[in-house]
Amino acid sequence: MTKKLFKWMMAFAIVASPMMFTACGDDEDNNNGSSSGGGQGQKEQIVYSFSHYLVTGADSVGFKTALAAVKTTMFTAMYSSVGQTYDPTKASSDLAIIIDAADEAKVLNILDATYAQIKDTDMKGGFYRLTMRENETTVKTFAFGKDPSENRVNIGFEDQALNAQNFWIGNSVGVYTYKESGVTVTATQGSSNGITFWSGFAISGRTENTYENLTPDQYNSVYGGTIYGNKFLVVQGSYNPDVECITFDKPMKVVGMHCANAAYAYSSMTKGDSIAGEPFKKDDWFSAYITCLGERGDTISVTEVELAKKDVEGKDKIVDYWKTVRVNAENVKKITFSFDGSRKGEWGLNTPAYMCVDKIVLERQ
Repeated sequence: MTKKLFKWMMAFAIVASPMMFTACGDDEDNNNGSSSGGGQGQKEQIVYSFSHYLVTGADSVGFKTALAAVKTTMFTAMYSSVGQTYDPTKASSDLAIIIDAADEAKVLNILDATYAQIKDTDMKGGFYRLTMRENETTVKTFAFGKDPSENRVNIGFEDQALNAQNFWIGNSVGVYTYKESGVTVTATQGSSNGITFWSGFAISGRTENTYENLTPDQYNSVYGGTIYGNKFLVVQGSYNPDVECITFDKPMKVVGMHCANAAYAYSSMTKGDSIAGEPFKKDDWFSAYITCLGERGDTISVTEVELAKKDVEGKDKIVDYWKTVRVNAENVKKITFSFDGSRKGEWGLNTPAYMCVDKIVLERQ
């Protein structure tokens, strides 16, 4: 029989993420410190590795205290199950236990019993998972706190049918809605003096990243496509934010979203146009604002998305990628968007008030 050398690696490489953007992705550190070998007369042994997964809580000090307590208790149980003493001052690479296969059931029973005693520890809104693996096989998972991924919702606008030019703003003059997982996006299409216009939101599947003609290029992202799935949201400055908004059937936690410049705005900032004038110079800037509102219309948070800003030397800092934007606002019933910038005229902002949004990450409460 082939003999194998096994050891337990207690890997303390903890990765903390307040919004878990699994697009916002999840941070997980798998430390498969397995090794094999053996010598004459050595008993068969089993190697285990441990991966840690962590989400910080709102009360970070309380969470760290709770985390230290559950880790110490679990690791002490692991060591004592084979007659050794856990030393928390050792470096991660020094934390190893060699376990005979014959002791496996005893070790697992002790860990199970220890976990049963502390599994309901108050993690102060945070979550910690310790996963025991044998090679690539998960043997045991010990979880503390509430896993937010169980209540996670990713909105990607994938369910909307698009027209021949690969975008959607409704079929004619009127108010249109798109719904997905209890989330409603409202857009308006209007007409004035024979000219049809839209405001609020459009949904696009276009992969072009340049701007030449208003239609269809106003539905292009500067990135040239999405960060998630095949469709994304185009946000335009709203004429009526009470109507043109994103609403939730029930209050949600808005973890975050991904934002990028629209090709239309990017072209104006980098090349200039007849309305905004010459290309951006030193001290020019352009931002979008994500406003989260509660059930009574109260403002919960306002998050600025810097889409363009010149540094002190006048160098470009114009976003040409999908930017992760963390919001972390709870009990949100509605989201509205607004824009501001340095290029203004008599009628307000001259830079095209456009932004692209994809993968809005929410949590049910």
